[in-house]
Amino acid sequence: MRFLQPQLACARHKSLLCLYVIFCWLFLLGGLVSTKEKSTQFILDVEKGLIIIQAEDISFKEILRELESKAGIKVKIFEGVTDKKVTLKVESLPLFGLKTILEKMALSNSALVHDQEDGSIAVYVLPRGQDITKIIKGKSVIKQATFWQGVVPEGLKRENRG
Repeated sequence: MRFLQPQLACARHKSLLCLYVIFCWLFLLGGLVSTKEKSTQFILDVEKGLIIIQAEDISFKEILRELESKAGIKVKIFEGVTDKKVTLKVESLPLFGLKTILEKMALSNSALVHDQEDGSIAVYVLPRGQDITKIIKGKSVIKQATFWQGVVPEGLKRENRG
């Protein structure tokens, strides 16, 4: 009996080692899989009233939620709006230029408004075919930014095409 105990202990260690190797292999494989899933790039920052976005194949809803969180704007995406992935690169765009971002994301039934009651900026996105004028009634619609003295922020400069 005494001679069998070391063999049992050795077999137990081998099975534990085997389980450990399998666990490590699965952990490494899982890490490789999750790295591929996270290969899309998304950076959104708001600093001193300027928006910076680098988004590659990211849900437009996720971008708007992040804008809501970091810029302090209200975002209302109505039921029935189909999500889609977008790619954006925005550098130093003022908050009042948000309409440009909505246009770049091809959100045709959207509005950027200034609520005069509480002084907030809000983004509304409705499904196609719904009348957005009913939603924004009584609010000042921000259609396009006006720049003073010909100064155009970096995020809106156009390349010279000569």
